[in-house]
Amino acid sequence: MSSTKKKKNRGKQRKAQAAAASSPSSTKTNNGNADLRAHQLHQHLELQQKHLRYNNTFLTRSPASVVEDIRRGKDLSTQAVVALSGSAHDQIVYRQRLVDEGMIEVVLGLLKRCVNEEFMDVLVDIGGEEGDGGLAGPSVWVNILLNTTAPGNFPDPRKLDECRLQIAESIAPLANCMIDDSKREFYKNNMQWHGCIFYFVALLQNLVLTKETVASLLQYEGLADMLIQSMFWESDRPDIMKESKSHGTFVITDNFSKIAFSAGYVVQEIVDVGENGVFNKEEKKHLDFLARTPTISKAYSPDAGTTFAVGLTQLLKSKTSSVKKTHIFWIMNMLSFADCVDRSVIEGVVEFGTDIAMYEDAEPVIDTVYNMVIPSTPGNAPIPNDSRFAIAINAGLLEMCLKIVLRFEGYLDDDLVNHVTMLLHGASAVAMLKKSSEAIAKRRSLVLRMLQLSDQNAQINDKCQEIIRTIRSIVQTNTGSEAYDLNAKAICRLCYKFLENDAIKRCSRCKRATYCSRECQLDDWHGEHKRDCKHMSKQGDQVKMAGHGKRDIKKAEQHEKNVSMAGAKAFSQNIHTIMLRAIFQECNILDCVVVVDLCQAPPSIELKLVADFLSDLRMNSAENYSHTKRVVDRNRSNGSITCACHSLGVYGETDASGIPATAVLLKTFPGVSTPCGSWTAYQEQMEKDMPEDFDVYKVDPQLREEFLDELNAA
Repeated sequence: MSSTKKKKNRGKQRKAQAAAASSPSSTKTNNGNADLRAHQLHQHLELQQKHLRYNNTFLTRSPASVVEDIRRGKDLSTQAVVALSGSAHDQIVYRQRLVDEGMIEVVLGLLKRCVNEEFMDVLVDIGGEEGDGGLAGPSVWVNILLNTTAPGNFPDPRKLDECRLQIAESIAPLANCMIDDSKREFYKNNMQWHGCIFYFVALLQNLVLTKETVASLLQYEGLADMLIQSMFWESDRPDIMKESKSHGTFVITDNFSKIAFSAGYVVQEIVDVGENGVFNKEEKKHLDFLARTPTISKAYSPDAGTTFAVGLTQLLKSKTSSVKKTHIFWIMNMLSFADCVDRSVIEGVVEFGTDIAMYEDAEPVIDTVYNMVIPSTPGNAPIPNDSRFAIAINAGLLEMCLKIVLRFEGYLDDDLVNHVTMLLHGASAVAMLKKSSEAIAKRRSLVLRMLQLSDQNAQINDKCQEIIRTIRSIVQTNTGSEAYDLNAKAICRLCYKFLENDAIKRCSRCKRATYCSRECQLDDWHGEHKRDCKHMSKQGDQVKMAGHGKRDIKKAEQHEKNVSMAGAKAFSQNIHTIMLRAIFQECNILDCVVVVDLCQAPPSIELKLVADFLSDLRMNSAENYSHTKRVVDRNRSNGSITCACHSLGVYGETDASGIPATAVLLKTFPGVSTPCGSWTAYQEQMEKDMPEDFDVYKVDPQLREEFLDELNAA
């Protein structure tokens, strides 16, 4: 009989044996499967002993002969290479000698045949049946690549990088087989696919440790999709899981947990593009594609609608997912930097953060939400986004922050406190904008109830108390606070009475000045508004001329109303400390401008001399200088205080340095409303009533600020 015929006959016998081992019909009794497994276990133990005896002398063999054994499908040599340690120096050196002898090229050559040939045919063709009996399956070849590319397995790290890059550029046939999770065949065999898929994904995890390999791997069409979807196989692909179990001891089903873990790591490296959160057009397109990738193959479920970005939130909430949370958070942050998140993603992360039980999840949740609602833009500082903050607040952002600090009060470190504070300051900055202010109004009653419960806990530490004060400030500074009329929609420009819709009188010319009565409207017209009306009308026209539509104009109107009311509240609530500042700084209150920063929570209040205020204005906003100077000078002569209310720009504008621009609204507070009839008389009376020991605050600015902070907190 010819050699070719012998090979064919032996191949047929091996195929028949393999088919009999995997066929249910081969079981003739109820305990047939148990007998088969016992036999397989016995063979496995015998093989282990055989390998152990061989491995004891393995390193004495020439690397060239070992590589030749691998080429011929010899089991003992092939398995011995897989078993080489990554910690023993002599074995690390031996592995590199094998690579130098062409081991990687040999293995890649064998794997090139995986698409069009069956494993038994390949094994017979290379002579694998002779000698030690050949290999059990082709996954061992992938395992060689896996172990060779593991960290620390080369004396020379540069050689390891070269090896990884070589493999990444040359595994197209292997990748094509593994990517197809519908056909699921490796060497035209389903069982071999299941036996190899774990080693393949783990190999990719090793390859991406060398950054240059990522571009090579992404050339394989469908690879990113398969990796993303494999993170969800355990929950979403019962067909794959059932098939895996049917293959018995050949495949360990637990490997699917390891697959999900490794896939999460690889995807983390795939999305790690850009520089410092800034992406070019192609990188952003790449991340957007990944974010929209379905979590289930369209071939399996054409109607699968869950995107990867949304699926990540499901993995966060899952108690059985094997994907590491650090990988999930990293991927989410990269998608956030590239502006690839939507409403469902923001809501999902906030909902997860509201119920977290582990302290180590707290900071990643806060950071992820921060990056979603305060996105970075090229060349600019992060700018709070009104729409995204509104989504997060409606999903429970303020409650989430409150629960986290109360739940982990005893563990809070400075980093977490700072990150929560930064997130809340972002919420405070957008609290004057239309969508966020409406969202805060909807959640106010629930947040206030939680705050009342926290007030009952006398043991809360100072760090938590500061965050609680910030949250309380956000819901109280926002229009309609419980400290004022909950139904208030505007404020009278003359007497500062809070107004409901049916009580509002509005200037017919500028449409911006509001009043409680006809009398106030007439008095203000003859007093001050006649001179301001033209300028206020011009501002409204500028919004239209800038190309903004009706929706944006309404945003601007709502923003102005919110700032006007919030500024009035901040001034009224802090009038005592404002007057104290003037006394401590030894200046007349009318010679100052009260600067209220509504981007802070609680709003920060500063007293600036008129000359300094106007000087800063001329430098930073020259176009508004003339009008502002006229208002300030008029107020001083009339005995009124000018209050400059700073808030975030309506349209997310930035200044020349890339910092979010602030809008400034001037408010006038007449002295006739004070108990003494004028601000000067009120200041003089307070100074007379002041204890002598208060003089120290005039000379020590640090003590002064500490005292005023304590006074505000009280």
